[in-house]
Amino acid sequence: MKSNKKIALVTGGAKRIGQAICKFLHESDIDLMIHYRHSADEAKKLQENLNKIRKNSANIIQADFLDTSVLPNLVEETIK
Repeated sequence: MKSNKKIALVTGGAKRIGQAICKFLHESDIDLMIHYRHSADEAKKLQENLNKIRKNSANIIQADFLDTSVLPNLVEETIK
């Protein structure tokens, strides 16, 4: 069965412009995978705030894109 659920992977989504993009997409009823490299605290806080608005609508994932071997897992986790 195909799902019509919209999911966005926002790279660098924990702070500044990335965070603003996350909030905009979330307000548009899109679920999020929020990527961060070093900003774990900010990512967790954003995730908590968004999930208070809409339960289970935001997740976080850490990855360093200098290591390209992490990319398949990033996509896989986003789709899950």
